[in-house]
Amino acid sequence: MALTRFERFLASMLRGAVGMLFAVFQLLAPRRGADRSVRRLPPITNPLLRVPAMQLARMIRRREVTSVEVVQTYIDRIQEINPLINAMVKDRFSLALQEAAQVDKLIEEETGGEDVLEDRLPLLGVPFTVKEAFSLQGMPNSTGLVSRRGVISATDAPPVALLKRAGAIPLGVTNCSELCMWLESHNRLYGITNNPYDLERIPGGSSGGEGSILGGGGSVIGVGSDVGGSIRIPAFFNGIFGHKPTSGVVSNVGQFSSLYSVGVVSNVGQFSSLYSVGVVSNVGQFSSLYSVGVVSNVGQFSYLYSVGVVSNVGQFSYLYSVGVVSNVGQFSSLYSVGVVSNVGQFSSHYSVGVVSNVGQFSSHYSVGVVSNVGQFSSHYSVGVVSNVGQFSSHYSVGVVSNVGQFSSLYSVGVVSNVGQFSSLYSVGVVSNVGQFSLSLQYRWSI
Repeated sequence: MALTRFERFLASMLRGAVGMLFAVFQLLAPRRGADRSVRRLPPITNPLLRVPAMQLARMIRRREVTSVEVVQTYIDRIQEINPLINAMVKDRFSLALQEAAQVDKLIEEETGGEDVLEDRLPLLGVPFTVKEAFSLQGMPNSTGLVSRRGVISATDAPPVALLKRAGAIPLGVTNCSELCMWLESHNRLYGITNNPYDLERIPGGSSGGEGSILGGGGSVIGVGSDVGGSIRIPAFFNGIFGHKPTSGVVSNVGQFSSLYSVGVVSNVGQFSSLYSVGVVSNVGQFSSLYSVGVVSNVGQFSYLYSVGVVSNVGQFSYLYSVGVVSNVGQFSSLYSVGVVSNVGQFSSHYSVGVVSNVGQFSSHYSVGVVSNVGQFSSHYSVGVVSNVGQFSSHYSVGVVSNVGQFSSLYSVGVVSNVGQFSSLYSVGVVSNVGQFSLSLQYRWSI
């Protein structure tokens, strides 16, 4: 159907307004150090910059090229393009060349042959870059925060250490969005990073520094991170390969911003994390996932907000607004919608639910029952308590509970067991000590 004259007028006004908006944005958009007359990077002329990492390592082991030559080639390329893209925020070129010289000396003195080097040091002499949110010894680790200006890493993050252990040589750290929380790479410490294919466009984020420098031929491997696309977005913005691996393969320790992520632009050293709708796990550390998901941590604490669950062995956990918290050997509290159960401790359920405790006291408020093992039982308005050594309560939709096993069924249902606690609520969740799975809205298992 043809548009009316008035509709055509509105469409033209809208196009004009959008055009003006983008013109103002381009005029005011921060672009550090980029000559606006230059829209693209100089082309790659050295063929070494197009050789994949594993092939490059093989060439170095076979003495077809020296590590010093490879590292110097990448340093030259970074110095050529970085004033235009602002991807690398701090380099360690002098140290990298020294390490490359040591690699060449090691290869020269190796008597076991190429196979020995390949097995022990599969990335020997290959340069790589690291997102500034990760710890790289001697390099800044601010994640773009002004409050962390001047923070210098004393150690290497495990992913970085794994790459170095494989023989790779770090060249420096690259830019990211502030606190790794946006889909571009701009912050008040380092400015904005540009796309290598069009300097007036963004490279994506939050690992945009890695995406830009890899896309521009300034690095061959990059360590990045991914919460809701922080590796994947820069990968397809810059025409490179990015991989967000399966959760929990390698520790997230050594990355600032509450360990939101650990991933790679190259899957070397088997480190990964799952974010956005899923789980983050870290032994002896903490992890946080926001908006839709879960965080679980053995021997530490975890938080889940808005939709989900938090479970922790030997510590405490909290779930707010929609969900459940359970903890073995500690206390747990669920507020507003849910249930709390704890073996050998106390538990309290308020407003809608039940409290049960083996060998302790139990209290049910407003809709329910109070029961104590070996003591009295009472039946109140909509509930029942029956049997010493067994506690059961039936509510609007029903519940089954037993000493040494506590279960409650609420609006949509729940199953719980000592040493394993699971609850399903309006948006639903299943949790198990040392194991976590989440079901959202339609009980899809993630």
